[in-house]
Amino acid sequence: MKKFSTTIKRKWLKEKISDIMIDGYFIEYKDEKPFWDNRICDLEFPTKAVFLCGRESRTFNLLEAKLINSNDVPNKYKEAITTKYCWALKCVRE
Repeated sequence: MKKFSTTIKRKWLKEKISDIMIDGYFIEYKDEKPFWDNRICDLEFPTKAVFLCGRESRTFNLLEAKLINSNDVPNKYKEAITTKYCWALKCVRE
């Protein structure tokens, strides 16, 4: 089973943890670019997702990945998206 890993800023990791506490899951958004397309398309779900934040790492279960219109991204995450479409990765606690 392939694992998914990415770096994440501390600010965003805190937001994601908060989302899990409220909704039971969080969505990580990634631009639709060849780098992410290749990494995400090769995954089989569910799989492990490792988020690296400085020396700290957090592992979650990645349940699904969908390509969505960037207009559907919540306002608090829009600043990180630069493409018309983006990947929405649904993660839950391990």
